[in-house]
Amino acid sequence: MSFRALERLSKAELLSFLVSRYDADPVARSNAALSRFIDEILEGADLDWRPSPRRLCRALQRRGDPKRNMTLVLGNDSRVPPADDGEALP
Repeated sequence: MSFRALERLSKAELLSFLVSRYDADPVARSNAALSRFIDEILEGADLDWRPSPRRLCRALQRRGDPKRNMTLVLGNDSRVPPADDGEALP
């Protein structure tokens, strides 16, 4: 997707695009790599809104997408709090 195409996306569409790219790229699975990737995409699209990895996860949870496996987004980050149902994420 080109940067021009990214400029026309809403924040929700951009978030969805970033997560799909993150899910597809195992190198981007650390928070630092994801953070840099998001910064580069948003800077190229001249946007100043940048979610942190935790904010990204919360936004996906609010959207309630049942098809998205949140463990793919969260990885094994021990800093992430337990899920709402009381179970800790892997």
